[in-house]
Amino acid sequence: MKLSASVLLVIVTLASPCTALAVQGTSAYQHMEQTRAQRVASPEIQARLSQSPQFQDFLGRRGGSWRVIWDEATSTPVRLSGTGWAVPPERLSDDKDVWLLGKEILDEESLLLGGDGISPDDLEPWSLDRSDGITTLTWRRHWRGLTVVDARISLRFKANRFVMAQFESMPGIAISANERLSAPQAEIIASKEMGWKVGSYQERQPAELVVLPLLQERSVDYRLAWNLRLQAKDFPSSRHVFVDAHSGEFLGWREMLRFMGGQVVAEHDDRFPGNGTATSPMAHAELSGTGTSLSTDVDGLFAFTGSGPVQLNWSAGSEWFDIRALDSNGRAVFSADFTSDGDILVASPDESLSAVDQRRQLSQIDAHVSTHIVRDYALNIRPDFPWADEEVITRVNSDDSRCNAWFDEESTLNFVVQGQGCNNTARIADVIYHEYGHGFHVWNIIPGAGGWGDGALGEGLADYLGATITDSPDLAPGFFRQSDAPLRQIDSDYHWPEDIEEDPHQTGLIIASALWHLREGLIDSLGQEAGVAHADFLYMNATRRAADIPVVYDELLLADDNDGDLENGTPNQCVIDEAFARHGLNGQTGSGAARISHEPPADLPEVGKDIAIEVNTNVQSVDCLNTDLGWVTLHWNYGSEEDGFSSEAMVTGTNSASFTGSLPAPPASRLLRYYIEAYTEEGELLARLPEGSRSDPWYGLWTGPSQSLYSSDFEDDDGGFEHSLLSESEALGADDWQWGEPQGAEGDPLQAWSGDQVWGNDLALESNWNGAYQAEVHNRLSSPEIVLPERAQGDRIHIQFRRWLNVEDGFFDQARVAVNGTEVWTQFASTNPDDADLHHQDRHWALRSYDVTDLVADEDSLKIDWDIISDGGLQMGGWNLDDVRVLLVPDAPEPSPGDDDDSDARGSDIISASGCTCSTGAHHSRPGIIFLAFSLLALLPRRRRSAFR
Repeated sequence: MKLSASVLLVIVTLASPCTALAVQGTSAYQHMEQTRAQRVASPEIQARLSQSPQFQDFLGRRGGSWRVIWDEATSTPVRLSGTGWAVPPERLSDDKDVWLLGKEILDEESLLLGGDGISPDDLEPWSLDRSDGITTLTWRRHWRGLTVVDARISLRFKANRFVMAQFESMPGIAISANERLSAPQAEIIASKEMGWKVGSYQERQPAELVVLPLLQERSVDYRLAWNLRLQAKDFPSSRHVFVDAHSGEFLGWREMLRFMGGQVVAEHDDRFPGNGTATSPMAHAELSGTGTSLSTDVDGLFAFTGSGPVQLNWSAGSEWFDIRALDSNGRAVFSADFTSDGDILVASPDESLSAVDQRRQLSQIDAHVSTHIVRDYALNIRPDFPWADEEVITRVNSDDSRCNAWFDEESTLNFVVQGQGCNNTARIADVIYHEYGHGFHVWNIIPGAGGWGDGALGEGLADYLGATITDSPDLAPGFFRQSDAPLRQIDSDYHWPEDIEEDPHQTGLIIASALWHLREGLIDSLGQEAGVAHADFLYMNATRRAADIPVVYDELLLADDNDGDLENGTPNQCVIDEAFARHGLNGQTGSGAARISHEPPADLPEVGKDIAIEVNTNVQSVDCLNTDLGWVTLHWNYGSEEDGFSSEAMVTGTNSASFTGSLPAPPASRLLRYYIEAYTEEGELLARLPEGSRSDPWYGLWTGPSQSLYSSDFEDDDGGFEHSLLSESEALGADDWQWGEPQGAEGDPLQAWSGDQVWGNDLALESNWNGAYQAEVHNRLSSPEIVLPERAQGDRIHIQFRRWLNVEDGFFDQARVAVNGTEVWTQFASTNPDDADLHHQDRHWALRSYDVTDLVADEDSLKIDWDIISDGGLQMGGWNLDDVRVLLVPDAPEPSPGDDDDSDARGSDIISASGCTCSTGAHHSRPGIIFLAFSLLALLPRRRRSAFR
């Protein structure tokens, strides 16, 4: 069983109930070892799922153009949007008929819900929402009467058209519905695993038996589980805890509090302590005096009908906010004499108190001012915002923690006293805006469409609300005592998925920055007032219908759309695309995105014949950027790798989106290398195939006669291969070589090159294996000794294999191939650790052939070794190997690049190999489909993302 470093972090966290890790921004909101932290799409798998019979049937029946985002674990659409189709407006306006319409669509598209895995009885109408011109229908998903956690099924209609669907239906549940473990037994297991002592927590709600999907990137494991909702008494934590109701296995927990991590500064409060003083109205303050009771308005004004003088008393708080001071002095009462018209009554700390007590009174005043500002702003974005009609319990001067603030499941706001280098968090306006932002998110969610479970999304959305109120991307300046440095900045270039981190506040910066840059773009295009208003409107719609970060882009397009057809663009799509492409969050399918696809020949080419090559292209544009496809070029080489590549322009094929070309037949047995490039009409490189390999970025084909000395496709047996651990690691699974069927985990292929079986590092054949090699290991796979015959002078010996390799930049981790102990290949290695993110990531089964004649000149046998050597940081999928061969190649003259008699006739150029082997883009896609986000990608900062180094 493989234990990741995150398990150790969980243990440390649980042993320290002060939640310091959460406060400092290093701990996730979800500690469930068997589930993915974020849903990250693979272009290769997305393309394969889009070719599924179910989706092709949908396209054939519905027509038009559609964008789909697949959940690769369940093979169901997370979002399906596009051209749409018209529906009768009278059906949308009638509550009963709109549900019938939705059921008809679900019945017609049942294959996309998971086929026969979903019964109509499993879907219960949940919510109907008609806000912002979007009619949203959602359904609860049950299985044998049990709630299926994280299932979301919804339909969207706009402009009297069906335009978007969400089919996170969790199909294929096949478990026993009979629990073997009682709820009290599950609670004992949960408290023990979390380190919570009896009496240190309380049950928030009765335990519920649920179906819990354990979602990995490429698979799902359904469990019958007890969902226990437990709240700690001695420190801020409220968790949904899951225990397997069959086996008693502790499955993990989700933190439902949302924290404001960081630290505070200074002492008098214009936005934050130390920034000077400000005079602001006390909106909705409740005043009382002898025989009178009245309230101020939003500007702090009040009308008094009696005669003065009269002493008026009031405290922080209003009908909208119940501000409770938890310190020993309790709620401060402010008093002033009202004598005549126009008097100004001032609430300020009592100067006769100690400095500590003055600060705690000041926190109450600050909380009053900031909570009313953020409430008014929320109502400006959404006038019918329901939480604004509630009285929100707002606790200040809590002694439960330091450097902290949180929003909890009961929709209360909580702020703590000064300490440990932090100011009182109620004295920082941005902190209050952020925590209220969590409530804005939660109370906006359309049940069954949006979601609260993704902590990173919630943190990013809350950060944006604070930033748009202050009109600054600097969040919570002055959070640190004696400093005005911001806690976080949301004008970063953080990029999805490279900058995903365990801390949800850090991952949330990706979406927060995308929203901020969208706001800036809309201000540029629409003007300050209109730009901010539209950015806030789009943001609000994201809070309503988005359940995780990757789908925010789709929801923004839907909200921005004006005609119920998402495929023809939206009024502000160019701005949305530019902002979200900068952060890797639009799937790079919007304006200016280019795709090219190519399937390499599966069979060995016939000797003496040219090899036909076909490329399919698709360039999308909504007139934002000039991305018209100009031409496609085919490059090839059949000499040594040091020789240049010849090239020719491919010609238009059977349609305008396909191009054809041919590779000239080699004159003898050769390894043929080739790659493909697509250019704009202006000569800008749009895309290159294959992507992923920094060391040898080309497709390989073998042609010509040869004698097989050894061959194994690993179908009948394991080929006689052996594996070993060469490091001193004692971790279970450190020697992780496995023979079996690849599972597609951590970038591994979904299937073998031929047949079913391969050799690879951690093929994830069991549920407790994650698909990645371990940290700080050196392990090796070795072929058997392969006997070599006597060779004639000039005969060559080649080793060959199909490779699918994912390994970190060679500066950190090394993948090596050796013959008889001598290295013949290793991947590209950067020279500077700050730039060492050029990882090797194969996206196809690459044929590689190495001439080892000189290495075995005096040998009568050879042995091949494949090594992985890792450090303590990032781990990836490692080796996958298939169809290993050793060939004797008969003597034949070596061609030179000039031997291609057709080169001049083809108009080809000789291109330096060194000029073509490395892509400058920082992000990789599958060779079959490349999404290129233009020069923005090259400008992204390179950082090593290694949580446990």
